[in-house]
Amino acid sequence: MVKQLKQLLLDIAGLSAWDKRWILQQLNPEQQEKFSRLHGFQLLKDARRFRKLKCPERPVETSVNLPDFCRQLALEFPLYAAIIIDQSADGWSKDFLATLDEDNRIKQALDIQVPDLKPTVKEALFKQWEKSISFDDYLDEKHG
Repeated sequence: MVKQLKQLLLDIAGLSAWDKRWILQQLNPEQQEKFSRLHGFQLLKDARRFRKLKCPERPVETSVNLPDFCRQLALEFPLYAAIIIDQSADGWSKDFLATLDEDNRIKQALDIQVPDLKPTVKEALFKQWEKSISFDDYLDEKHG
């Protein structure tokens, strides 16, 4: 079975009976026939047993368009990257942590170590970093 179909059935099984009926009624006749042919109703009934289990949060699959300097920043020491993220007022930090911080070391440094640092130290490091990125990267970050 396709992984997406399995996850979709588990998600639907966790809904109320009224919501399940409403979702299935939204299928066009061709989709309803295909759902029936794939034994979707039986699979949905079987998935009902697992409806109370917590499903892990699935990351939303979108193509994240991070500035070029983010890839380089991900290779830096985690505390250094965490300070840059903390001082940055731009919206790329969430996408950065979601896509480039696979082992959560930067997020941990951001939560644990960065709050203990003096604001002047963080500002000085951020200014130094801003000077180190190329002008083209800076324009991409600020103006898309």
